[in-house]
Amino acid sequence: MNRWRRIVPVLLACLWAGLFVSGCGKSIFEKGKEGALRTLVDTRLEQGRYVVFWNGKDDQGQILPAGSYRIRMLAEEYDAELDMTGLDGGKESSADSSAYIPGNPFHFSLEQNFPNPFTMKNGTNIPFAVPYATHVQLTIRNKS
Repeated sequence: MNRWRRIVPVLLACLWAGLFVSGCGKSIFEKGKEGALRTLVDTRLEQGRYVVFWNGKDDQGQILPAGSYRIRMLAEEYDAELDMTGLDGGKESSADSSAYIPGNPFHFSLEQNFPNPFTMKNGTNIPFAVPYATHVQLTIRNKS
């Protein structure tokens, strides 16, 4: 019995510290991937403006059906979503118009994709800005 009096407080202290060190479960980025059809960005980015091309495919490489989709941008202090519309048709292309434009944006921003609406096979461009180097996640999900 005496031994347990010494061990239990240590175990409780370790459990208590572990909860705070681990962040009590999933990170915001793990949660951000839940329900995502496609993850376009999930890494640390430098300050600047970006344009990411989405080719209309899911994470398994399959063209998604025409419909309403939502772009979600998640960063340390930022969470934004925009709607976009994908139409049937188009010609599948391997062209990638993704770009990084160095600069000094003052705040995070997720801008409307272009073109919008777009044909699923042709894809669309998604512009966004990052005001300082940080982890950024950009996902595509169903609008519903």
